[in-house]
Amino acid sequence: MAFDPPIVSASVTSASIAQVPAHLALADPDYDWIHFDVCDVSFARHMTSGPPIVEWARTFTSCHFDVHLMVSRPDRLVDAMARAGANTFTFHPQTVDKPNELVRRIRAAGMRPGVALDPDTPFEDVRRLMGVVDQVTVMTASMDHEGQGFRAELLERVRLACEERDRKGLDLLVAADGLLALDNLTAVKAAGADVFVVGSGIFATEDPSRAFATVRAALRDLSPGETEDGVTRQASAPAPKPITFLKRRATGR
Repeated sequence: MAFDPPIVSASVTSASIAQVPAHLALADPDYDWIHFDVCDVSFARHMTSGPPIVEWARTFTSCHFDVHLMVSRPDRLVDAMARAGANTFTFHPQTVDKPNELVRRIRAAGMRPGVALDPDTPFEDVRRLMGVVDQVTVMTASMDHEGQGFRAELLERVRLACEERDRKGLDLLVAADGLLALDNLTAVKAAGADVFVVGSGIFATEDPSRAFATVRAALRDLSPGETEDGVTRQASAPAPKPITFLKRRATGR
């Protein structure tokens, strides 16, 4: 599983259900992650995929699933996301009264805990949790992405997170999430990010396969379509499977 930065965390959040299998087929489990935004109308003013979609997507790929919870009660989704096959569970600190307790629950469920920093939240809210989580996700756009676009000034928060990690010798990844695309990847990489959440910059293009390869190449200094072992990927999408609601399991993932 990919933990060697720089990592492309390809966001399928805005894709239609019919497109998801083809998008997932473009990701290489050895190098890439898949990113899901899980939102409710209370916290993020819109609603997106939940555990049933994550579980369905898991049937198509063994990629690391990087799940970003933009919900008012992330504690209610820990067990469901673990059963669905999520690997990283990232929450916003202002949504919980006892974030350290939530971190312990996430780990106990077999997932990596992460904490997210939206543009309106003080950096200190994340700084105090950096010693107990595995990932800090810095948002580089507003949660609804309306009006402002990519906000380059928020890269200072990526730098701060990286400096804090290095100063304290912490073992965690710093992710950037919010309208990343080819025209800003160089600046995001220079800020020190390890994980790059790219959605529309890949999947809203005319040729997502080529765009994915180009993004990967821009971050890893490869030729488009080439992996670190020199193999050129030729992805084919499996036929979509019907979506079923999340099954309750007594034990296991």
